Amino acid sequence: MTEVQSTPITAPDGAAVRINAAAVLEPDHWNFSVDYALFPSVGEYPVYDDPMYDAMAADEVRNTAYAEAIDRLAPGRTAVEIGTGKHALWSVAAVRAGAEHVYAIEALPAYAELARETIAQAGLSDRITVLDGLSTEVELPERVDLCISEIIGCIGGSEGTEAVLADARDRFLKPDGRSVPHRCVTTVAAVDVRGRFLDDTPAVVDVTVPYVEQIFRAYGRPFDLRMCLHGDVGKVALTDEDEVEALEFNGEPGTGEPDRGTLRVTRAGTLTGLALGVRLWTAPGVAPIDTVRQETSWLPIYAPLSPDGIEVVPGDRIDYEFTRSLSDDEVHPDYAFTGTLHRAAGGDPVELAWDSPHHPEAFRGTTFYRDLFPAG
Repeated sequence: MTEVQSTPITAPDGAAVRINAAAVLEPDHWNFSVDYALFPSVGEYPVYDDPMYDAMAADEVRNTAYAEAIDRLAPGRTAVEIGTGKHALWSVAAVRAGAEHVYAIEALPAYAELARETIAQAGLSDRITVLDGLSTEVELPERVDLCISEIIGCIGGSEGTEAVLADARDRFLKPDGRSVPHRCVTTVAAVDVRGRFLDDTPAVVDVTVPYVEQIFRAYGRPFDLRMCLHGDVGKVALTDEDEVEALEFNGEPGTGEPDRGTLRVTRAGTLTGLALGVRLWTAPGVAPIDTVRQETSWLPIYAPLSPDGIEVVPGDRIDYEFTRSLSDDEVHPDYAFTGTLHRAAGGDPVELAWDSPHHPEAFRGTTFYRDLFPAG
C-alpha cells in the first residue's frame, strides 16, 4: 500500500531538507490512486521541461480554445508569440490559419532550438522567425497586429502575465493590435480538505520532487512555494465562488487595487483553506476555460488558512480582501488574502489570512509547510 514518505531533497544552501511525497500517480497513464493530491506550482519558475511541455500540448480544453481564437484573429496579420516552447504550437497554428509572419520568442535556449526544428519540419521556416531571450528584452523588427501568449498561471497572473503583456502591448503591438488571450480572472472559494490527503498529511506527488529541488536551486534556498490541488474542488467547496484579479489584455490595464468581496457558506463543514482557479477567455465569444470545473494542465492552487479547521454552516460569510503587488523581480506578483468569518448565529468573528509571496523568505513558516517539509 502506498504511504507518505519523508523524502530528502538537495537544498542549494546545504541545509538538510525533507519533503513529504507519495507514489500516487502512474505518469505514463495519468492515473491516480487517490482522489486528492498536491503538486508544486511550477509554471511561475524557470523549470520547464519536456513533460511539462508535453502536458500542455495534450491539453485538449486549452488547445481547442486557443485554436478557435487564433483561427478568428490570425488571417492576414503579423503576430508575435511569447513563450513558444518546443512545439511552437501557436506560431504554427497562426501561420496555418493565414498569418503572414510570426515572431516566436522563447527564453530557454534549448527549447528555442527545438522550436526551430519543429518549424523546419513543418516547412514554415520562411514564415516563422524564432527569437531567443526574454520577451521584455527582445526587439522585434516591426510592430505586429497580434500578440499570442500562454503565460497564464494557476493563479491567473502568477507567471508575470500582467507585466509581460503590458510590455508587449507597449513595444510590439500596433495601436489597433489584439491579444490572445482576451481576458482572465482568478476564482476563489473556501474548501474543506480534512481527510482528503493520503495519511491525512500534506504530501506532493513523488515525481514532482525534482521540480521542487530545481526551484530551490534557482533561488539559492528553500522556501514555502505554492501548492496545487489535484481533485474535484466541487466536492470540497464550502462557499460560493467569487472572482478576483481581473486581467484585461485587450482593454484598459487594471488599477492593481485590492479586490474585496464576500464568500457565502453554502455547505456545513470544516474550513481549512481556499481553492484558487482560473477562468480564461481566449477571445470574445469563445467559451471560457475554467480550471476548477474542467480537466486542464492548470490545477487550482490550495491556500491553507487553518491547520485545525474552522467549523462553518450555511449562512456564515467571509468578508475578504485579495491583494497583489509585484515582487522584487518586478515581474511576478506576490499575493495575499485576508478575511473575516462572520457567523450567522452571532459570536466573535474569526480572522483569516494567507500570505503568498512569489519567492518568500519564509521556509516552514506555517503549520501546513512544517507538515509538508518535516524536520530533519
